[in-house]
This record gives sequence, structure tokens and C-alpha cells, in this order.
Amino acid sequence: MEDDIEITDEIVKARKRIEEKMNELKVMDYGTLLIFASVVSLELQDKGANWSFPNGFDYNKYAAKMLIKGAELSKIYYSKKASEKSHEETNQFKSEILKDYKTNKSKLGSKDEAASYYKKLYPLAFSTIRRYLKNQ
Repeated sequence: MEDDIEITDEIVKARKRIEEKMNELKVMDYGTLLIFASVVSLELQDKGANWSFPNGFDYNKYAAKMLIKGAELSKIYYSKKASEKSHEETNQFKSEILKDYKTNKSKLGSKDEAASYYKKLYPLAFSTIRRYLKNQ
């Protein structure tokens, strides 16, 4: 199949850029990769590449679909990252509480008493702590 395609300097450069981005994939979300791929596709079209796409797609439709999907996935990815970052401290508190509770369960009495104890140590609501202890 590759024998049918004339290998030009532009295609070689595009391949190299894609390979570089693939190496960065460990730190790149899927949405960003789709956006990058759509830009490279349009650049190849501008350089005269003439490949066929299935289902009646052309470069513009292909790139537009990837841009839209990439933007959606990137928004989800970065929202999730922001959420994880904003809950980092609370999740650390939860981990510490559960670890200590497992170790000192017998000393703390009921779960309500344990939640009252941890309420004095952590800036969390009683109900939040009690929910952490619910299934322990």
C-alpha cells in the first residue's frame, strides 16, 4: 500500500512530527492527540496529499470530526484533572482517617464516636467522616 504513495519531504516531516507526538503520548491526553492529527491532516492536504477516506470523508470532514471530538475529550480530561487537584487534600484526609481507623477501631468505640474524634483532627464535616467510616 505504501508503494502507491509518493514519499515526499513533507510526508516524511509529517510522519516525524507524528512520531514525536506519539512519544509524548505519555503526557498527552487523547483529545489533544486528535486535535494534533487533524491539523497534520489539513497540512498534508495543503501540500497536495491525495488519500481517500472511507464513508465519503475528505480531509476537511475528517479534520473537523477529529477537532470536535478532540476538543470534547480534552475538556473532559482537563476537567477531571482539575477536579482531582481540587480534591487532593480531602482525599489525603480520607486516606489517613481510614488507615488510622483500621488500626485503632477497637479503641474508638462506635463509628459516631470515631467520626467525632476525627472531626477534631481534620477540617471535615462530621457527616463526611461518618460516610467514610460507613462500610469499615
